[in-house]
Amino acid sequence: GSGTVHADPRSYFCWWELPAPWRAETFVAAAARRGIAVTPGAAFAAGAGAAPRAVRLMLASPPPEGLARALGVLADIAAGSPDDSPVD
Repeated sequence: GSGTVHADPRSYFCWWELPAPWRAETFVAAAARRGIAVTPGAAFAAGAGAAPRAVRLMLASPPPEGLARALGVLADIAAGSPDDSPVD
């Protein structure tokens, strides 16, 4: 699957629960290699529990064409495997 997106239509961001076997930190690194910054769920987690396997996507800053391109790239990354991503 491609994961699950949680959003409120009045919000400028959304949460994307990543598909297995992605971990948020690995996905953030893969996105950064493609020039896209997303924030891992751990940055917003409080307490000692496990951080969600999710990333936060900010939707307000880029123009619509840039946002569409970035979301397409993120979808391509998610459709692949973390093993396909080169290690820096």
